[in-house]
Amino acid sequence: MRSLLTKSRLVALVVLLGIVAFTAVLDGLARAAYVSDVRADTSARLDGLARTLSDVVARETAAADTMAVFVELTGFEGLAIEATFPVFAEALVSEGTAIRSVQLAPGGILDYVHPVEGNEAAIGLDLLADPERRDNLLPSIRSGNSVLQGPFELVQGGQALAVRHPVYRPDGSFWGFAAVILDWDRVTAVTGFDAIPSGFVSGVRLLGDDRVIAGDPEAFDAEPLLRLVEVGATDTRWHIAMRPAAGWPTRSDASGLIWAFGLTVASLAALLTQNVMRRPELAEAGRAAAVAELARSEAMFQTTFLHAGVGIVVGDISGRVVQANPAFRAIAGRSDDDLTGTDLIELIAPEHRRGFEREMVGAYRRGAPANFDVRIVGHSKPRWVRIRVSTVPGEERLFVGIVEDITDRLAAEVALAESEDRFRRLFEHAPIAIQREDHSAAYREIQGLLARGLDVRAWYSEDDRRLRSILSRVLITDLNPAAVELQATRLGSSVGPGPLVRHYTTKARDGFLDTLVAIAEGGTALEYQVRTNRADGQLVHLDLRWQVSVVDGVADYSNVMITLHDSTELRETERRLQEEIESKDRFLASVAHELRTPLTAVVGFAYELQDESGVYTERERQEFQKLISFHSSELANLIEDLLVWARADIGEVQVRPHAINLGACVEECIEAMPEMKMAFVPTPVPAFADPARVRQIVRNLISNADRYGGPNARVEVRTDGEWSVIDVSDDGPELPQDRREAIFAPYARSEISASLPGSIGLGLTVSRTLARLQGGELAFLREDERNVFRVMLPQPVDAMAAVTHQVTG
Repeated sequence: MRSLLTKSRLVALVVLLGIVAFTAVLDGLARAAYVSDVRADTSARLDGLARTLSDVVARETAAADTMAVFVELTGFEGLAIEATFPVFAEALVSEGTAIRSVQLAPGGILDYVHPVEGNEAAIGLDLLADPERRDNLLPSIRSGNSVLQGPFELVQGGQALAVRHPVYRPDGSFWGFAAVILDWDRVTAVTGFDAIPSGFVSGVRLLGDDRVIAGDPEAFDAEPLLRLVEVGATDTRWHIAMRPAAGWPTRSDASGLIWAFGLTVASLAALLTQNVMRRPELAEAGRAAAVAELARSEAMFQTTFLHAGVGIVVGDISGRVVQANPAFRAIAGRSDDDLTGTDLIELIAPEHRRGFEREMVGAYRRGAPANFDVRIVGHSKPRWVRIRVSTVPGEERLFVGIVEDITDRLAAEVALAESEDRFRRLFEHAPIAIQREDHSAAYREIQGLLARGLDVRAWYSEDDRRLRSILSRVLITDLNPAAVELQATRLGSSVGPGPLVRHYTTKARDGFLDTLVAIAEGGTALEYQVRTNRADGQLVHLDLRWQVSVVDGVADYSNVMITLHDSTELRETERRLQEEIESKDRFLASVAHELRTPLTAVVGFAYELQDESGVYTERERQEFQKLISFHSSELANLIEDLLVWARADIGEVQVRPHAINLGACVEECIEAMPEMKMAFVPTPVPAFADPARVRQIVRNLISNADRYGGPNARVEVRTDGEWSVIDVSDDGPELPQDRREAIFAPYARSEISASLPGSIGLGLTVSRTLARLQGGELAFLREDERNVFRVMLPQPVDAMAAVTHQVTG
């Protein structure tokens, strides 16, 4: 009997150890899977936190670029900025979620802050006065890159991040900074740093700096998961860390259940083996031992069940709770209730009950686990759980459910969705053109070229077909309304997503090459100007910024943001201003020359007449006097034209019209200019005009014909309907059609023929001004192969009601 007892125990021990070994292997696999799940879950939470932080800061700080564009649009003028800054800044602040203020600092001095309330202490602050701040800002001024500072204490109170973008004038000189100030408390609230789920710790610190700027400093201990985040469009990088608060798990949540189940099975198997092998008379003693072992196993199971970190509920086929552990009761908001006998459906929100019952029936029928998310009742705030249900082997009428609280996870997902929605609204309502592009295919092709040792710029420069081919693989994936409007109205091109090659032009070729080189060099930001043509041939100037999204320190060329600003009007204004300056320079030179010429003659001849040593005949002296008179008259006429032109600009030219004989007035003017050979037949023609101004008009037109016209010039006066007309014509060369109005512009003479001697280019301008002030008009025509300057003046009867004794321009 002793031998049989010893043998039965030995076999039972072998069975027991075998099952225990199998249980250990199973627990190891479960532990590895659980640790992997925890790390994956932590990594997912960390990725979401990093992505949210990067997106929020990038989105909010984009306002700095927008403010820089605003300064450029105002032409860097203080009055224009002061007038429009509050409205423009308010639009940016209202669109943001963490923006405390937007600022402009001309020359580094904070002159413009919005809102002013709460930020009064910052106004007038010299950003470059503090050595530490200056050391951070000077590299930004030299490179043109945005710089991020903070979080730091503001002079007006509170902690904030500051992103400052340098702004430059068209000549490349530094204008100042456009800045956006982000409230640090709002940033942490939006990104979720102030609501990290229980059981986890996280923190943020600057790259290369042990100072923790947000979260828990302990997050960087005990082998945390790390993510590198490039903050907005700046050179600043942050390390984000996250790990379980209690450290990485060394055992699975189900380890207790596995070992309880394994030891129970092992014990039962060992007892059964021993009982089978023992004598019948030992059966009673074996049963007693098995019952004791079973009780011990049950005690172990209950201990594990009660202290498990996840909710566990056992129920029957009718949905009644058979047993629920404390973790489940806490999740259900019923910590003080036993819940035994409670209908599980009562714990679930009404809108989810039908789906829960359907899934439970399916799990029973399939005999396979089921997973579903439901909202439970019993809490002051909505709580969501994920339930994994499976039937109990050998107990077809029982099921066991593992319940996990996913409320915080869903809240994070909702916050992420809201963040993406805010980004979309900012994208859609941005006042500048923005489009998103996918350069991933181009990136792969360029990497292949680099692997072959080829020069990217040379490769695409030497063959346009290669450049067009790679641009056809770059896709425009999204455009905001401002970009659609720019393409449709400014460029006249197709609107909507599609290949970038459709925007290819020879003028934009260098910009595309610079982009490809930037990709080859691993660049993430690029700014350049593009000139292109609209469908109607009109030249368009675009200022373009190319920005690559950076995730965990790696450039994501599938998500590239392009901002476009149409600077055509600015460039055209600069061109016209330059032409105006050059034209006025020529005018001043011409004025000096034209005034000096007659004045020199007057002074010279007067000196000769005063020289008692000179021997001149009476005839010569008379000739000198005649020349002095002629050049004095020329000088007086030039000065009179200048005075009329200057006074016309300020509306102070006076005319005194009355009924006159136009023919006699013109004849008087021609007789005063005997050196001008003009054919004229005096004809009595009535007119309502100022005779002095009429003589000034005729004098200028005769001088113009003498200087620029042909040899056969003539003057005619006549009536034409309600008008009294003076025609001054010559047989000179025909003036091009597109120049016939330009000759009436100031300084136009030098543009027509700089080689011709003559006046300062104001004669025709002054003459037309005087004609219009008298209620008439001066026009140029080509009739019968002759150039005709036609002056139309009112007749006495028609003019009385329309022309006053003083008319201003």
